[in-house]
Amino acid sequence: MIRSLRTERRHFAAGETRVVTFGADGLTPTTLAMPARLRAREIAHLLAALYRRRFTALALPPVQLRSRGVAERLRWTEDGEEILALRSLLAYHARDLGGGEDGGASWPDRSRGEFRALAGPLARRGLLAQATQGPGEGSELVMVGTVGTPRAVGTYRPAAIIANAHFFTILPGDMDTHHVPLGEAAGLTARAGAVSRPPTASRTALVRTRSGWQVRRMGLDELVVTLPGGREVRRRSHSARLYMRGPDLPGGRTPVDPGVCEITFVGRWAVAVASGGGRKVPQGAIALSMRQRLDAHELEALRRGAPVHYRVTGLEDLEAGVQAGPRLVTGGQVCVDDDIFDEEEFYVSGSSEPVVPTVFPADANVTPAARLGVGVNSDGELLVAAVEGASALHGAARREGSGCTLLELAELLVELGAREAVNLDGGGSVQVMFGSGTLLRPADSRGIAGASFDRPVPSAVVFA
Repeated sequence: MIRSLRTERRHFAAGETRVVTFGADGLTPTTLAMPARLRAREIAHLLAALYRRRFTALALPPVQLRSRGVAERLRWTEDGEEILALRSLLAYHARDLGGGEDGGASWPDRSRGEFRALAGPLARRGLLAQATQGPGEGSELVMVGTVGTPRAVGTYRPAAIIANAHFFTILPGDMDTHHVPLGEAAGLTARAGAVSRPPTASRTALVRTRSGWQVRRMGLDELVVTLPGGREVRRRSHSARLYMRGPDLPGGRTPVDPGVCEITFVGRWAVAVASGGGRKVPQGAIALSMRQRLDAHELEALRRGAPVHYRVTGLEDLEAGVQAGPRLVTGGQVCVDDDIFDEEEFYVSGSSEPVVPTVFPADANVTPAARLGVGVNSDGELLVAAVEGASALHGAARREGSGCTLLELAELLVELGAREAVNLDGGGSVQVMFGSGTLLRPADSRGIAGASFDRPVPSAVVFA
């Protein structure tokens, strides 16, 4: 149940702006999914506005679809990787086509015959679509994953408040493998007792267990992966390792080792299998490197699309959770400062290996932006604070001078009574909907003064 919903104007260092606060009994993460044609159009428009150049967005099917039944030679990359996910296969074979002078409008007609026979039916079923937006000749081709808008959820949850949640891949540089397109969420997602997306970077999450809500940090060190058949693997298991992107992997690649078998996972699904190591780990994904080869039953199960299972050590009774970070409040005291970004592995632009969000103002009290924070009070109830502002992307927040800093958001949550609190994705992603209406003006202006657009995002949280 929503409690104490309040909107007001508050003064922060960057100026006066609108703030929404409320309490809630529960929070449920949910994935978002627009039709492919709409996804392509929206993302092409967003990128063209951000970069002032021409983009072709190719909206891909969900990662769960398998590449079984596809011609054998199409499933293998030039460097010996077997692609298991249809989405990865499409991205791999489309990568050399580019936008072209016609903005990619003839794709997949220019692809080879076997691949055209696969892509054509997907397009006719509405699982594959493209759109081109922006000035200039030619275009840059960008793959788009499953994204949607919180507003769409509100149309069938009129008594709930719906907001954005996770950080996600949004910049062209984030999509440096064919396994992760634009719109791939990063961080723990748990719902109905099942972890659908694992923690990778060691960041703060809001989780619910049988004993109630809590805010705690978790990452790859706490993760246990169960393969089809029951074999369990940890980050540093005997004869196996789990890897994520970060400074520990030069060039973002796993160590080269002729004796290992390597599996790449996006969410709960294997997207590729290869031998020898040296593979680039996609943003927000994990790679499992094993000296003990997969047996035939495990490999066949992964090829068929059998999901892996995740659990977090110390949270065996986990019921729901969402992860972003950094932590804002602990023990009723503001704890966010400039050191917390290294502690929570915010490796942003300028780092040797940036991790999503790769462009993030890693400061506690300098950059004002639209913000969203969630806390827990001494009674175990959820408290939410959302601040209207601008997007921090490309310095827009500094230019437009609106919103608040992370420190100011933490102080607001303490004022509301939060004992523990965490930051969720902010800037142009902040969208807070009550039913089909909006409580805050979305921060995504797409470079048009006074305009406001819903930003497509991969996930939302439903407060009720």
